Amino acid sequence: MTIAPVPPVETTALSPIGEAVPPSRHPLGISPLNQRRWRNFKSNRRGYWSFWIFALLFLVSLFAELIANDRPFLIKFDGKLYFPAFVTYPETAFGGDFETAADYRDPYLQKLIKEKNGTVIWPLIRYSYSTHNLDLPTPAPSKPTWML
Repeated sequence: MTIAPVPPVETTALSPIGEAVPPSRHPLGISPLNQRRWRNFKSNRRGYWSFWIFALLFLVSLFAELIANDRPFLIKFDGKLYFPAFVTYPETAFGGDFETAADYRDPYLQKLIKEKNGTVIWPLIRYSYSTHNLDLPTPAPSKPTWML
């Protein structure tokens, strides 16, 4: 029968010889080393404020589809509520002729919705990253204008 060697026991000035003392801190707390690192990071004002600005921009980017989208948030049409930003509806749901996905920027579809006293709530920016604006006042490679 072989006896496995016992690992040496750490002792401190506060613990009796032969008894191991676990670290005394909250299981979800930050270690003293990480607390010191955080204090050092906070003392660097430019880095600290840059971190918070970056975190805010990241949070805003999570809601980018709600800020800029070529589909409306909400359409009230014929007493029913539609949420095109989240669900794709065919054009026939709004009185159109085609079973394809509705193009909400199309003047014909907007006229159909308006005829039935429908309401459309758009995002702040009515363009998505892949939207092409075909109604430009000047040919395409020209300087931007505020009249759009």
